[in-house]
Amino acid sequence: MNYIQRRRARLLIRRAQPFADEPLTAVANFTWVGSGMGAQAGASGREDLAGGLPMWTLIGAGATRLFIVETDELDPDRGERLVGSWPLNQTQIDEEGLDRKVGPVQLGVYRAIRFTLPRRDPAVLQPFGREVEDLLEAHRAAQPNTRSSDGLTQVALMTTSRDSADDDAFFVLTYHDGRTSSVPVGEAHDLFGELQDLPGFDNEEFIRAIAVTDEGVSVLWRA
Repeated sequence: MNYIQRRRARLLIRRAQPFADEPLTAVANFTWVGSGMGAQAGASGREDLAGGLPMWTLIGAGATRLFIVETDELDPDRGERLVGSWPLNQTQIDEEGLDRKVGPVQLGVYRAIRFTLPRRDPAVLQPFGREVEDLLEAHRAAQPNTRSSDGLTQVALMTTSRDSADDDAFFVLTYHDGRTSSVPVGEAHDLFGELQDLPGFDNEEFIRAIAVTDEGVSVLWRA
């Protein structure tokens, strides 16, 4: 990523951050498929594919959640309101190619991203800019490997001090290649059993840490 791309990536993170309650690591700009640059005059794109999301959005990833922010149509890089947020490891993000046509003439394909979010219709959106690569990587890193400890170097418990119905404790898994993934404790029944089988896993530290009501990180196991 060159200097201009890095600068734009920082800009998008800064524009979306006020709408997120955790630090964002990647943000990308999306619109309806067929909207924006290269669209036919008077065409606003494929609203039918957007799953109820606005014409322009900033979609960002933090350590644990995916945030969708509606933007100003005249300034698509500036956020206006939070549409919603979802646990990152419960979302599915897939790349697709959709036909690009003018009338009956085939002019290649649109690069499209399908977002499958809990309790929402899937949304197929068109990304603008290379920042989408950072978002895809952040999503991949958040998907837990619950069937194998291969490459696992550390297990920690992260607690937050939020007074809400949101999850407030997460297992944070770190791997040899630098990846990390976060799994809410309340959704990690099978994973917890596998972690307890790791030689040297500190159950006593887990019991102490899970009772903490302040923000903090406790290491439960190291390779």
